[in-house]
Amino acid sequence: MDVIEVWTNCADRAEARRIGDALVEERLVASANVYAEIESRYHWKGEVVAATEVPLLLKTTAALGDAVEARIRAPHSYETPAILRRRVDEVNDDYSAWIFAETTEALREH
Repeated sequence: MDVIEVWTNCADRAEARRIGDALVEERLVASANVYAEIESRYHWKGEVVAATEVPLLLKTTAALGDAVEARIRAPHSYETPAILRRRVDEVNDDYSAWIFAETTEALREH
C-alpha cells in the first residue's frame, strides 16, 4: 500500500486541531501536523483575498484518501477547501509500517 500526505489549509488553529484530532481518533490518519499560521493570497468570487490560514498535514494510506477527504469536508468552514493528496515516493520502512498499523482498523471499514 502507498503512503500519502494530505494537505489542507484551515481558517484558524482551532479548526485545524478539530479536524486533525477527529481524523487521528477515527484512525483515518496516523498523524496530523498543525503548522504555524501563514499568509495566503487568492482569487475568490471576483476579488483578491488576503487571509491568515493554518496548514494541516495528514499522513495516511492512499486507500483511505477518499474517506479522509470526506471527513475533512464535513467540519471544514471553507466552501471550497483545498484538499491536496500527494503520494510519498520514498518513506522509511518502519515509519510506513507504523502508518499502516495505525490505520488498519479504518481500512477494514472503508
